[in-house]
Formats: sequence, C-alpha cells, structure tokens
Amino acid sequence: ARTWNKAANTTLYAHWQEKTWTDDYYTSSYGGGDGTQSNPYIISIAAHLARLAYATNNNIQTTSGRYDKNAYYKQTADIDISAHLWQPIGTTSNYFQGGYDGGLYKIKQIRVSCDMYAGLFGSAYGTIENIYLYMGTIHADELYAGGISASFSGRSIKNCIVESVDIVASSSAGGIVGIISGLMTTPIVENCEVNNCRITANSTSGGIVGHNSGQINNCFAKSLVMNVNTSNTDNTGIIIGKNSRVVTACYGNGTINGTETKVMYGDASAWTNWSLVPNINGGLPVQKGLYHIGGFTDSQEVYNHLTGQGYTVVS
Repeated sequence: ARTWNKAANTTLYAHWQEKTWTDDYYTSSYGGGDGTQSNPYIISIAAHLARLAYATNNNIQTTSGRYDKNAYYKQTADIDISAHLWQPIGTTSNYFQGGYDGGLYKIKQIRVSCDMYAGLFGSAYGTIENIYLYMGTIHADELYAGGISASFSGRSIKNCIVESVDIVASSSAGGIVGIISGLMTTPIVENCEVNNCRITANSTSGGIVGHNSGQINNCFAKSLVMNVNTSNTDNTGIIIGKNSRVVTACYGNGTINGTETKVMYGDASAWTNWSLVPNINGGLPVQKGLYHIGGFTDSQEVYNHLTGQGYTVVS
C-alpha cells in the first residue's frame, strides 16, 4: 500500500495526493511481443511501462499463463513519465524477476515519493540492462532508494546510466542501487554510469551502490554531489557506501558535504583495459576493452556508448 508523509513531500510536489501511473494510467497490453526472451514485450510509451509496474506489483497473470513479473521486456523509444508520480516496479512480495532491456533509450523525468523502496524498480531479482534514467527525483522517507532499483538481489544490472537525478533516503541510497543483497547468488552491477546526480542520506550512501553485498565491475560516477549526516560519513562513498563484496575497476569524482573526492577501485590487473590520459574525458579513465573499435594499436579510436563520446586513446 502507498502511504505518504505530507510534511516531507509537499516541498517536492505541490499536489502530494496526486495519483501514480499505476492508479489509472496503464494500458491493458504492451506494444507487441509475447514476453519470451526471444520475443519480449515491447515498451514504447509511458503507459506500457506503467502496465509493467501495475502487473508486477499486483502479481497479474497474462492469458498465456505467464506472470508479467517473470517476463522479458524491450524498450524501443524514449519515454517521458513526468505526467504522474511513479510507482516503482516490484515490491517485497512481488519482486520483478524477468528481464528488461532499455535499449539505452531514455526514461525521462521520474518522480518517486514513498516510504521505502524508491526507484524505477522497487525490489528486483532478474536481469536489467541498457536503461538510461534521465532527470527527476527519487525520494524515500525511510530506507532504500536507487536510480535503477531500490533493492536488488538478482542476476545483473548492466550498461545503465542515471543522469541528473536527485536521490534521497534516510539510509541505503545509491545512484544505481540502494541495497544489494546476495541471497542464493552474487548479484553483479557492471558497466554502469552515474552522472551529475545528487544523493542525500543520513547514512549508508554511495554513488553507485549504497549498501553492497554484490560484485561491482567497471562502473563510474562523475560530478556527483553527496549530502550526508556528518556523524555517519564512515558509510558514505563516491562509489560504495558500505561494502562486503568485490569492487573492481571503478572510479568516481564528486563532493561529499562540499569536499572534493576522487577514488579508483581495483589493483593494477583490474586496470589493464583502461587508460588515463589528462586531456581525454577530463583525465578520468576510459575503458579500452569495452569501447574499442577494431583491433588494438598504440593509438586507437574508442567510442563510449554510455556517454556517446568518442576519444583517441594512447595505450
């Protein structure tokens, strides 16, 4: 059930009682496909995405006998969801466990305001990739807020971007995921970017993941602004807030309570596919192995498909 803290939320939204997408604004079907991995449901408009949230959260079973929360999805266009508040996809009782491929199309202007589990996805156990979340506000009055998912305990989140989003939670706030819990498997967050975001929390917050029990590979956070309770900065980091697993080849820069901070994770072997050149990418690393075009040479052209920028990297 959705509950509201009016005192906190009226500062964010003038009409704190407005309906969410899942109240009235979802379609009865998707834009095509049958939900299988080879023929995923097509999501091309906001009402399709709202259908996914509604069907997942209410454990809806399709006519084919498949539950929407277990199906596969493919986004095929930019989607603006600013018209209504967003209800995250997946709850603690009906979590998303299918596959979602965003195709690196944008999901624009998200607005989430709830007590807990705030994000594009609320609670997810599955495969999420190629999502580009662009601009908006994600606000949890209490625990767990993340750009892509508030809580994740599934297989992987890969190749996702969160840009210009404000993320707020009392605890466990992260640019990509608020909290990762490895139950029967080790979740992987890989090749993800957080850019120009603001994260506010009382404790346990990170530019990529707030509280990590998964594996974080090849991720970066740029131009991050973190505002945290000064008595709890031990669990605050530009990449990870609190960590109990492996973090490799990740980097980030930003400010924590106004103090500029730059970090890089991983030993020398983790950085063999990355290059640091002062006049490229603001002196931040560029991953050669992921973005290279053609064979490796002393001077190679690379294209960063996450940021849409090209560089010449000298190895």
